Amino acid sequence: MKERELQTIVKDKLIKEGYTYWFPPRTWGERDIMGVFDFIAAKGKKVIFVQITTIQHVSERVKKIQNFYRLNNVGPFRDVFVWGYRADKKVFKIQRVI
Repeated sequence: MKERELQTIVKDKLIKEGYTYWFPPRTWGERDIMGVFDFIAAKGKKVIFVQITTIQHVSERVKKIQNFYRLNNVGPFRDVFVWGYRADKKVFKIQRVI
């Protein structure tokens, strides 16, 4: 699945659930926030940080975020998730990292 397709599915989910969101523009070939998060979203006073991927790569992305914390001596931030999309069933596996 292409990144653009997955991003469209995620945006539809966020809108349906009442979130305001921000995906950073691509600059110098990089799009991730701090090299780790694909977007941030807010609903009321809750703010979430999310890395999106396909279902097969959820554990890799969890490790990527954990390594980011360790290597940069930051965080952990609250409400950090990896959303893994399963295209055949059109559902997300949502894994809380922190």
